[in-house]
Amino acid sequence: NASVREKMYHHDRWYVIDTMFNLLTCPVEPIIKAYIFKCLTAFSQSTEIVIQKIWPLLHHKMVIPTFENFGNSGVRYEIVQVEAQYEEYYLTENYLKLVHQLIKKSLEQGDNKILHMLPQLKFVDLDIFMRFDSRGYKNIFQKWKVSALCLRIFLVILSSYEVSEKDFQDRFNEKSFAPPGFYLMEKMTQNSDFLNKIKGIISNLENLEDIINLKYREETLLLSLKILKVVLQKQAKFLDHNHLCSKPMRIWPLNKLLRDNELKSVLYLINYNNETEIPIFAIEIMHLFSRQ
Repeated sequence: NASVREKMYHHDRWYVIDTMFNLLTCPVEPIIKAYIFKCLTAFSQSTEIVIQKIWPLLHHKMVIPTFENFGNSGVRYEIVQVEAQYEEYYLTENYLKLVHQLIKKSLEQGDNKILHMLPQLKFVDLDIFMRFDSRGYKNIFQKWKVSALCLRIFLVILSSYEVSEKDFQDRFNEKSFAPPGFYLMEKMTQNSDFLNKIKGIISNLENLEDIINLKYREETLLLSLKILKVVLQKQAKFLDHNHLCSKPMRIWPLNKLLRDNELKSVLYLINYNNETEIPIFAIEIMHLFSRQ
């Protein structure tokens, strides 16, 4: 309820957001931190709270440390190490939901919050998405739920990204940062682990019954197709600006990075008939490939 959120946020003695962030940096159980993230996600439905409070606190409190030696405590350690030991990922899930909501609200307001977004995006990419299929899970649905939550973040960033010549200059400027969409476009136009993970999701279709019976496995597949489509739509401009900049990156169009068997997987999905958008996006992707 928006009215309740506003009253709690503006209460002159509760300091509810500050209190929750203080708890996130304390040695409390990961499941409690998972509920704190869930509560912060509810507060994040208010744009004012997102812009003025949650992004700055997430950044300045170093909830997710940006340095490598982050020790054996804190949210990052609990997501990367502790949850993997117990094979349950409720803290990871609720952290990802918060990041998605924060980024979505910021982008709706035309506010890239690059300084705040990039550390969270890199953590989601390198420490969660890159590991999602190599960890153990007590319940397999959680594996695909984690991957789908990651892909929702990547898709909202890529969909809102407008390719700009300035981004190619900012990557060399110590005082500026290329936006999150640039970070993802670069990974999608290289033979990167990130792209290979996306390709693997689309290509591993040996048993479609497994996909049909797992809601989040199916969502992971659909989101991967949507990401491919967005990149195909934006890559020509991205490649052109890269070619014209003073220090071009080694990047290639997707039609040179996808192998025949991976394209065959997309073709195969045209006949996927589980009342989803999967066949539609498979057709649109093949159409875009045929024009390039």
